[in-house]
Amino acid sequence: MASMFAVGHLDVSAALQSQDAPHLWEPVRGLDACESCTTLQKVRRQACVTQLKRYFEETGCLVTLGFNPGSGDVSFTLKPQVGNADTVPETVRGAVALGMLGLLRSSDTTDVDPNACLDLWTASTLTAFIDRRYNAASSAVTVVVKAYEDCVAPSAATFSSKTAKHKAIRYSPSFRLLDEGAGVGSVVDLAVAELWHRIRSSNYVPARALYEALTPRLRELLLSGFQGVLDRFCTDLDRPCGVYLIGEPGTGKSSFVEVFSAALEVVVTKYLASTQKVAVVKVPLNAVTQETLKKQALIKGLSDHSIERIVEQTLCQGHLVLLHLEENPEDTESQLCLNAVVESILGKLAKRYPGYETNIITFCTSNHPMAPALTQRYGTPVPIAAPGLDERERWMERQLAIACPNVDIHVDVFPQTPVMRHLV
Repeated sequence: MASMFAVGHLDVSAALQSQDAPHLWEPVRGLDACESCTTLQKVRRQACVTQLKRYFEETGCLVTLGFNPGSGDVSFTLKPQVGNADTVPETVRGAVALGMLGLLRSSDTTDVDPNACLDLWTASTLTAFIDRRYNAASSAVTVVVKAYEDCVAPSAATFSSKTAKHKAIRYSPSFRLLDEGAGVGSVVDLAVAELWHRIRSSNYVPARALYEALTPRLRELLLSGFQGVLDRFCTDLDRPCGVYLIGEPGTGKSSFVEVFSAALEVVVTKYLASTQKVAVVKVPLNAVTQETLKKQALIKGLSDHSIERIVEQTLCQGHLVLLHLEENPEDTESQLCLNAVVESILGKLAKRYPGYETNIITFCTSNHPMAPALTQRYGTPVPIAAPGLDERERWMERQLAIACPNVDIHVDVFPQTPVMRHLV
């Protein structure tokens, strides 16, 4: 989606930094009264709607009022005037309004943050947008407006407020990339590539089999949660993402989960949703029995021993949870019994937070083969092996290049069998 307006002589950046910025518009009051209206005609007669329409008309767009009697939502659609797509707004208020709509063209001299424009609009008018839709065919933008007091702040917990009904929008960290023509898939590809780069930079050497097995799953996960220009992330998969890592002791299974979760949070906040977090909840399966796990699942309230409550603390805020089931046992019966308890916990959370159940990513690590019945949860097991000779050489080259940036470095490793000598 490309922006279509320039700001000409108007200094929007200066307006955003001005001491008078919070008073750029007059407050809009009484918007909640529209929810009790039954027709568009009644909504149109509301003073607050007339006030908002006047503010939007300062952008130079054609403004159309919309109303949903079922939800009580009031919307405005702004469309460039025919044959005048590059209209320059005549006032700073009009230019800032275009900025908050994500329609202000960036240039070498003008780079206005749409989120800063949104903040200014909210501070002045006491209203917020809870939805924004762009129609590429007509170049029109539709926004749904609510009183800010009826909204949850964009960075607030999704389920934390009992009185707020809606979540105010913000623009995603990749808004400019998308505005310049990058596709959603391209942005996700950038995020995936950087994630693996950060894992390697954490002194972890992922085997090629691990990279090839997880990349498609990771890309699917991020694509399902990415909301495009809006600063939101909520996965929408057919089933929760599960990964079964199998390998010999000491090959780096648990270490991978640790560096993966840290890298995932960095790239998600950098490209997809600026306030998203990734929490790791580790359950050592080799240290619990089925009965112990059941008791932990039944603990009520906040507790270090309640797996359900620990996961819930993150899930209730709309964040990602990485559930690490460590050291899956060897015998099939124990695997199935422990997995049944975990599934029971996840099932309760899915009912409590519908739509967010796939925000839980399950990693199960083990030295032993996976029970065939767990294939539906984890898919094909992913083998983890110690890095090969070539991978270790490349890792050493990278580390030496960091220490000696101006030196050409090439490493060849020649492993030799140790020679044992008698000490006497």
